[in-house]
Amino acid sequence: MALIRAHYFRAMPCSGAGNPPIEKDDRFLEASIAQVDAERSACAAEIQQLRRARANWIDPRIAERVDELDAALSRLRRRLQHNRSWPLRFERQMRTQGWGTPPPPYLLAQLGASA
Repeated sequence: MALIRAHYFRAMPCSGAGNPPIEKDDRFLEASIAQVDAERSACAAEIQQLRRARANWIDPRIAERVDELDAALSRLRRRLQHNRSWPLRFERQMRTQGWGTPPPPYLLAQLGASA
C-alpha cells in the first residue's frame, strides 16, 4: 500500500490524514472526534486543576489549545452531521429546485445497508 501524505489545515493534521481520500464510511470521523474530544478534556482538566491549586501562572497556550480543539471538534461534528443529513438535503433540493447533488457512493451504500 502506498504511503498517503498527511494533509494539514491551520497547522493541524486534518481528520482522515493518512487515510485514502475517498471515505468508505464515517468511522475515521467518529474516531477523530473521540480523539480530539479526549485531548480537549485533558487540557481543560489541566486548567481546572491549576485553578483549584490556585497556581500563580497558567500557561495561556493551554487555553489556546482548548480553543483550537473546540474549533476542530466543531468542524468534525459538522462534517459528520453533513454526511448523515444528506438524504434530507437531497430530497429538499429535488423538491425546490428539481435537481440535486448526488451524494458520494459510500453514503449511498450506507443508506442501502441501513434500509
